[in-house]
Amino acid sequence: MVREVLKFEKMVLKVRKFWSVVLVIWTLSMISLSRVMSLCSSDRLLLYQVTMQTYWSKIDFPKDYPKFRPPAQWSKLVGRTHNSEFSLYRIGSYASSGLKKFAESGNSDIIDTFSQGTTGVCDAFTAPPILEGVGQTETQFFADGNHSKVSLLSRIVPSPDWFVGVDSVDLCLSNQGEWVQSLIMEVDGIDAGSDNGYTFTAPKWPSVPQEAIYQITASHPSHPAASFFYPNRTRHRPIATFTFTKLKEYSLWPQAFDDMLNNTPLTDEIEHNDIGNEPIESEGDDDEHYYPNKLIIKRKRSRKVKGRVDCVMSKWTEWSDCTSKTCDLSEQYRTRSILSHPRGTGTLCSALIEKKICISDKSCQSNLFDW
Repeated sequence: MVREVLKFEKMVLKVRKFWSVVLVIWTLSMISLSRVMSLCSSDRLLLYQVTMQTYWSKIDFPKDYPKFRPPAQWSKLVGRTHNSEFSLYRIGSYASSGLKKFAESGNSDIIDTFSQGTTGVCDAFTAPPILEGVGQTETQFFADGNHSKVSLLSRIVPSPDWFVGVDSVDLCLSNQGEWVQSLIMEVDGIDAGSDNGYTFTAPKWPSVPQEAIYQITASHPSHPAASFFYPNRTRHRPIATFTFTKLKEYSLWPQAFDDMLNNTPLTDEIEHNDIGNEPIESEGDDDEHYYPNKLIIKRKRSRKVKGRVDCVMSKWTEWSDCTSKTCDLSEQYRTRSILSHPRGTGTLCSALIEKKICISDKSCQSNLFDW
């Protein structure tokens, strides 16, 4: 009798263990399913605009404010849309060689090697530099359900290795399965940790060993010579903001989407001029395919796919008149515009404004520099 009771108790324990395992597996499955269902659909292609507005003025940041050689300004904006495997930078981590070079000189050659379709990158985009401390620049970029994060940065000029940026901001509201309509982010300066300089115009002084990337605040670094050190402030006014605005959303037919991922880079298969919201009448052309939600994808057999489009700029205007009416130094400037923005690994656009020192009263020039 005792032996039978023991056998029964063992059987009960086995049954309990079995159903406990089943319950755990079911719970984990439901959690995974809820996560999958909450993600933004991978057959969606999003067009966003990002606007960078800067507020680096002498009024808000008077300490060591750079006026000449060079005056306060910002480098071009460099960005990527990507998945969780890619990162431009991360606070607390060490700067990559590409970030180090960009933060110290504004040269993005190494970062440019991380182009569309490589290492988790969906779209590589840039925006023109801002040639004053206070100004604005903007550009557009693509994202999709598999590459919903955006990272970007712009160098503070002049500076040892300082920049502003955002790191892996997810434009997909994963708990809702929806895309961000509009988002404004206030940012402060960031130190890449590769140079020890405390001031905007400090001479090159490499950090040995290299330091981790850190946020610049009104109290850190706390060295009295630090250009952003304001001990009487609790925090700075944001030196810049990034505004992300969703412009369009397209529903891609699964087969077309697979073709785009497997055969050619996205911007070579779908161009800005090839996407529209308005339906057009089909004329039986085999080169045009029509999909739901009024998405039109045009494939031109005669068109050779190009992965590189260089920037095309207009000619310079004539130099402006010198504004100086006395023997004081003043400035002349000339401008040009962007006729065609770069794509892929194409040559980036350079400065839109050039300035030079001038004196309108020529009688002053002969003895101006007799010190």
